[in-house]
Amino acid sequence: MKKLIISCIVTATVFVLASCDKDSTGTGTPENPPSDSLLIESILINPSSLELEAGDSATLTPIILPKQSGTVVLEWTSSDNTVATVSASGTVTAVSEGTATVTASSGEVHGSSTITVTAGKTEPPADEPEVGDYFYSDGTWSSDLDADKEVIGIVFYTGNPAKDDPTLQADHPECTHGLAVAISGDEYVPWQSAYFQYGRTVDEWVRANTEFTSIATSSNSDDNINKMLGYNNTCAIEAFNADPANSQWPVEAVQAVLQYRETNPAPAGTSDWYLPSIKEYIIMCYKETDAYAGTLPGSDNYDMLNAKLETLPDAQPIGTDGYGFYSSSTEEVNAIDKAYAISFCYKMVATNSKDNSSLYSTRFILAF
Repeated sequence: MKKLIISCIVTATVFVLASCDKDSTGTGTPENPPSDSLLIESILINPSSLELEAGDSATLTPIILPKQSGTVVLEWTSSDNTVATVSASGTVTAVSEGTATVTASSGEVHGSSTITVTAGKTEPPADEPEVGDYFYSDGTWSSDLDADKEVIGIVFYTGNPAKDDPTLQADHPECTHGLAVAISGDEYVPWQSAYFQYGRTVDEWVRANTEFTSIATSSNSDDNINKMLGYNNTCAIEAFNADPANSQWPVEAVQAVLQYRETNPAPAGTSDWYLPSIKEYIIMCYKETDAYAGTLPGSDNYDMLNAKLETLPDAQPIGTDGYGFYSSSTEEVNAIDKAYAISFCYKMVATNSKDNSSLYSTRFILAF
């Protein structure tokens, strides 16, 4: 564990020590008035080492040698307050895992105790998700359906979903398990009905006004068509929509995401719902294969997802209505009128006309 070495002097403790008929732990009533010139040879701390669980506390006892009859002022310090702190009375509070040295000092004389802090008892880690697991409203998942929980998605990818997406990594570093697709929410909506009036690509605005990764791609294998960037793209388009200068030509496909979030809240510890990139749709259809404009080599994930959705009474199948095209959050580079889309039925990657509101639907995902 990374340690920050801090020497923090707290308010001193005054220990009033008795004459020889009392013990040396600082208890009893002084028989002599305080002395300004106490001859302390050593300070021992009892116990000399201590193990605590994070959040627990214990009081250390100083032993002054030789025994004093007078007032002894001790200063308590911790070598690492991020691990353990100590109060003016010698009470140690465990903060986080690690080791710290707590010291009691009187002038040049000091004694110390080694404090080891453990995390304490924790719940065993959850099983790693598998493709096809049910994803619940409490942020958990399981291979077998739990009738006592609300299913909100189906896992279609496992691994770190932020490996291509610096925005997701920065905003949600805890989301390292995978991606889940919503069990419903298909809505026919144009990508950007007023693209002609706007006269430029949304990506031009994104690159000129934000630090988001480009939302546009070509069909080259080394371009963004092969990167999971749906969270980045959605955030970038949200910023575009929020700019008052763009109020006349919003991206309706991302407006639909905001509406879905309101009626279908995502659990804590997830990215919240977003519009997939074309790469994430491709994985949803056929595992993790290189993307390209054309026919995909299969529909393994798509078939599995619909089989899972059929077990849920309130779920909508994916891509069985008409051509089954779904708009992505990925724009075609240098084309003001095109964004990438996928047809699950035909296993086809293509570009759609941004103002088409009758052929292209949306299905949202989240990272967890």
